[in-house]
Amino acid sequence: MARGFLSEPSAELIFGKHMESRLTEQMIDRDKAAKKLNICTKTLGRRFKKPGDMTLGELKTFIRLYGASKDAVLQYLYENK
Repeated sequence: MARGFLSEPSAELIFGKHMESRLTEQMIDRDKAAKKLNICTKTLGRRFKKPGDMTLGELKTFIRLYGASKDAVLQYLYENK
């Protein structure tokens, strides 16, 4: 039996995957990214799974350092319910 989503993925899940892909595109490991964001590695992993828990400062730093696209950020902020 095939596995998959029963419904469309949420905007939060899509944005978390986008953040994680930005790190892999730039070949940055989680340890370095967490250190620059001033959080521990486990917390960074939780932020990827649930970006709604991210503080505004962490979000601003992530966007500035790793260049999250404006479209992805705006889509997450406006479509997240």
